[in-house]
Amino acid sequence: MTDYIIDPEFQELLPPQDPRERSQLEANMVSCGECTVPLTIWPQKGGKAILVDGMNRLEVIQEHDLRMPKPIKINFETREEVKEWIVNNQLGRRNLNEMGKALLRSALVELKVGRGKLVSKAVEEVAEAEGVSVSTVNKDRKAAKDAPKSGPTPSSKKSASNGKVTSEKKAAKKAKKADPISSAVKLQKLDEEIHKAIGNMLRMIDSRYQIVEGKKCWRECLDHTRKLSASYEEWKKLT
Repeated sequence: MTDYIIDPEFQELLPPQDPRERSQLEANMVSCGECTVPLTIWPQKGGKAILVDGMNRLEVIQEHDLRMPKPIKINFETREEVKEWIVNNQLGRRNLNEMGKALLRSALVELKVGRGKLVSKAVEEVAEAEGVSVSTVNKDRKAAKDAPKSGPTPSSKKSASNGKVTSEKKAAKKAKKADPISSAVKLQKLDEEIHKAIGNMLRMIDSRYQIVEGKKCWRECLDHTRKLSASYEEWKKLT
């Protein structure tokens, strides 16, 4: 079952996903033939559950008819509790960029203020919890005001009533599907480049480390290290 409700108010809390990240997510899931990370839902009495984590994964699941593990159910008491959980959950993601963190910290401040806390107190609490300065959180709030709203499009708002996800970009995505085979070939090539660079460095260090040739040897080691670093950064983007 993938017929969950997408709540526009919850969706607006999520930082916009980079197109490259979305494409890679789709490629990974399609190559596996399933979604390996369970969705998180908020069960509703007598109705469909509300999805609170995994909205991008759900889109891919529905587009490609993929298998998925049993969802995680959390019985929240209030909508405010759900919002705070969503923000904190997103802040714990490793792949979050600085702008995404700023937007989430700002949202967390607003949630605390909405529950009656003074702005200054809410800012202090978020700064302490996230390990940043008060001035950073204040800058986050300013950045959030200037940033364009992410949120759902009119088409996805309409679909939220029946629990199905749609998007204005879905047609374009279907026209240009992510190619998991191409990604796999590229990964293999990068893996070969990394191992070759490591082998070159080890051979030089093992057989050519002499005082006379030391300066030249280490220059070449540095060059191979730079190539290795570039290949590794490219590899991280694909995995």
